[in-house]
Amino acid sequence: MKAKFALLAILLVSAAACGSQATSQATPQATETVSLPTPTATSTPDYSGPCTNVLFPFLPDRQWVYQKRGMDETVTPDPLTSRFGLTVAGVNDSQALLRAVDLGSGATTETFAECQEGAITNFPLMTLGSLFGNYLAGDIQVQYVSGLFAPSASALEASGWNMSWQGEYIASGTVTFSVEGDQTTVLLSDSPVTLRWQNAGQETVTVPAGTFENAYRVNRTAQIQASITIEGLTGRATITIETVHWFAPYVGLLKSEVVSGSLTTFGITFPLEVSGSIELVEAR
Repeated sequence: MKAKFALLAILLVSAAACGSQATSQATPQATETVSLPTPTATSTPDYSGPCTNVLFPFLPDRQWVYQKRGMDETVTPDPLTSRFGLTVAGVNDSQALLRAVDLGSGATTETFAECQEGAITNFPLMTLGSLFGNYLAGDIQVQYVSGLFAPSASALEASGWNMSWQGEYIASGTVTFSVEGDQTTVLLSDSPVTLRWQNAGQETVTVPAGTFENAYRVNRTAQIQASITIEGLTGRATITIETVHWFAPYVGLLKSEVVSGSLTTFGITFPLEVSGSIELVEAR
C-alpha cells in the first residue's frame, strides 16, 4: 500500500503547485547544452515594486538556476537533465511574467504571478510542477481562489517573522495509473486545495550557490481533498504533504524539501513514502 501511494502523493503535491494560467510551449529536441540568456545590465534594484516580494523578488531579468533531486537520494543527479532555470521575463504593475527553462530538454514554460503591494497572491508555479517527478499522465487544472502565496516584507516584519498564512485553490482532473498491476484512479472535481505556511525561525543553509547565514525557514502543509478508487472501491481521500522551505530575503528560495506525507481514506491513514528536494545553484 505504501509503494502505491508514493506516486499519488508526488502527483498531488505537483498539482497543488500548478496554476490554470500556465501555458507550455512546444518542446524542442534535447541538445547537449542549453543555457539561460544573459540578463541585461540594470541599475540598483528597486525593492519597492508591487511584485518585489521579500521571499520571491520578481525583478525584471532576475534569474535563478535550481538543482532538483528525486526520491532516491543515493543517486547523484545529472547536472544537465536535473536542472531548470527561472527568469522574470517582465513585470507589468501587479503581474510578473515568469519563464522556466528545462536545462535538459530546452522546453520552456510561461506563467503569470499576481502581486499586491509587495505580497504574492497567486503564484501558479507551473514552472516547478514536476520537481518531485513526472511519472503519471493526466489532465489537472488548479485555479487560485483566495489567500497568499507569500506575504509582504512589511507584514513579516510587523509579526517579527513569526507569521502564518495560507492560500486556497480548487483542482479538477482525473489521473489513472498502475502500480504492481493494480489500477488506482484519483479524481479531482472542484477539489479544495489548501497551502498553509508558518515561519519557523532562522538557520544557516548551504547550497551549491553558497552558504547563507540566518536564512528564514518556512514550514508548509499542503492538503488536498479528492475522490479515490482503489481496487474497485471509491471513497473520499485527504492527502497531506509536509515540506520545508528556506529563503534569503530578496535573494529568493534557497532550498525546498519534502518531509512527510499521509493519505486518509476509508477511515484509515496511510503514511506515504515521499521525498524530493531542490537547491539553488545560481542566482543573478
